[in-house]
Amino acid sequence: MPRARGEETQQLQLVANNVERFLHLVEQLLTRDAQAFLEPDKPCEQRVSPIIQACCMSWQLEADQKDIALCLEDDTEGVSVLVAPYHLEIMIGNLLSNALKFTSRYGCINVAVKDLDHQLVVSVSDTGKGMPEDVRKNIFDSYFKEDTDFNPEAGFGLGLSTVKQLVEVYAGEISVVSYQGVGSEFILTLPLYREGCVRTSVGEGKAIEAAQDELPKLLVASVDEELVSCLAALLQDYALVIAYDGYEAVILAKENQPDIILCDLMLPGLGGLQVRARLQEEPKECHAAFVLMVENSSQDHIAVDVDSVLTKPFEPDTVLNHIRFLLQGECPPFQELISGSGELPPEMVITSWRKSVMLLVEEQFHHANFGTATAAKALYMSERSLQRKFKQEFGMPFKDYISQFRFEQAKRMLSQGDRISDVALSCGFNDPSYFSARFKGYFGITPSQYVANITVNSR
Repeated sequence: MPRARGEETQQLQLVANNVERFLHLVEQLLTRDAQAFLEPDKPCEQRVSPIIQACCMSWQLEADQKDIALCLEDDTEGVSVLVAPYHLEIMIGNLLSNALKFTSRYGCINVAVKDLDHQLVVSVSDTGKGMPEDVRKNIFDSYFKEDTDFNPEAGFGLGLSTVKQLVEVYAGEISVVSYQGVGSEFILTLPLYREGCVRTSVGEGKAIEAAQDELPKLLVASVDEELVSCLAALLQDYALVIAYDGYEAVILAKENQPDIILCDLMLPGLGGLQVRARLQEEPKECHAAFVLMVENSSQDHIAVDVDSVLTKPFEPDTVLNHIRFLLQGECPPFQELISGSGELPPEMVITSWRKSVMLLVEEQFHHANFGTATAAKALYMSERSLQRKFKQEFGMPFKDYISQFRFEQAKRMLSQGDRISDVALSCGFNDPSYFSARFKGYFGITPSQYVANITVNSR
């Protein structure tokens, strides 16, 4: 029964993710050109990774029903192509539909997406029955149907023909390799509009890939292309992800887990504060510090949970200082200003995240192995994100907070007359001698001396 509930929850999450993706696509249609879908001469920038992942997710249930393994290898973070809305979905969706149609139960479908020589390369391969030579040569013809003796389901219809026509509209290519009894592989290429966010070294002309995962990651959400370009040039020491509307910002934040989000107050689809609210609904999916970028106007409407505010136009040093403060877990200038105004004292702001952390510590402090790693896992966060956010919320490192909580509990239990060895075990110390040494280091006296002082004072 629990397993059934878990599967139902996963399916509901899949539906929610797809709805979010489709809302983003609808917003693209409404804000960029409602006729772009029918007019290929009016393309707009489409980010590849979210679309590919959404396509795979939308076919995942059907793959599961046939016990087919659907695998995705996506190396296109930050990559975009210039096509009309939905066209990339149509191309990939048709290839996936075709692969699922001709792959037997317990087979495998692999989708590989790469940025290669200024081209987007998408490969959809399957372990189906493959095609004979005469079928392969005519596979992209309109209304082509294979011999019913070869396949009782008969036919590829307009799907692959449509894919070929769309690919050629955007100066791309599509080909197929197939062997009977082995499977087929469709390879689609399109010119890139925007390269990925991996930076290059001066004079080398080659991407620094090894250190990219170690760089702090920033998500910039803005429709102002000049602002995006300036930030990209300014923040070359960080890994950047770019979103151009509110729905895309939510999707990319959940997928990429950035350390900081720089978001315009006004965005198509979801505004900046709506993006923040949407991410807070599922805190386990994104723990980024949130910086709101606003025009030169009053900031009275800014929500408490926004970590900082940048007023445009801003100086480069201001941006870098905000990022430095937040990455170090310190209060940025905007929060210090609020604290000094007396309007929103930080100690009065008990966020839902802070409550959940306090409750977790209360429930787990007696376990000797409870620390940053186990807490991060329980809160669905990386250790680095937990340390940064905790210091920002509580003003101290997480490990110091646990120590403080344990020793305060130890004092309370000793005051109640509990034995020192029992108190040590109850507060997460397996060795009473080590507990006594740590207790003395924290309070300046041993547990025995503390108990003796209580006894003397009570007489």
